[in-house]
Amino acid sequence: MSFADILKKQRSIKKISQRNLAEMIGVSQQTIGSWETERTEPDQVSLNKLADFFSISTDYLLGRTEDKSNAQTLDSDIIQLPTIRIKSLRIEKGLSQEELGSLLNIQKSAISKYERGALEPGKSMLIKMSSIFNCSVDYLLGLSSVRNENNDQRSIDNDKDPLNFTTQFIKRKSIQLLFNRVKSLSDSDIEKIIKFIDIIEDKAN
Repeated sequence: MSFADILKKQRSIKKISQRNLAEMIGVSQQTIGSWETERTEPDQVSLNKLADFFSISTDYLLGRTEDKSNAQTLDSDIIQLPTIRIKSLRIEKGLSQEELGSLLNIQKSAISKYERGALEPGKSMLIKMSSIFNCSVDYLLGLSSVRNENNDQRSIDNDKDPLNFTTQFIKRKSIQLLFNRVKSLSDSDIEKIIKFIDIIEDKAN
């Protein structure tokens, strides 16, 4: 099913009107209607709000999986911010901002804005990104620590500690130091740090 069909079905299951749903997630009734008729697409924030409201994953909402479960189960301190996760996935893939932009058919400046949090990717762009990075939309948005639900489930089933990989990650002294230094900073200060990281990456690219 398409996103529009799934949204209508979930709204019907909840027995909630377009108007009431709009009030719950902070948009207009016309916006809900345009999503359900596929005239427009929800942004990243709206997708998260819809998934939370219906208690389903964003991947299910986008029609990418049959698994309805909402994967946001880890401590929020461990979950990465979406902007940081997009950057880390791009770097891991060995792509420059320009190369990723070329794959997505958008300008390098758009990638830079995504990574700074100055621009939010829409539904179609999130799906394209998750395909390129071979990860779920939930993982891309920082809502899950499971990179690819289909691939990672096999390793989780064989691992007595499903969060082992996360534990190993946060054991790195450099990560601990970074977390301890930034966890008490304001959002504006964190944005400054992200911009500084952008400058370093631009020089590297």
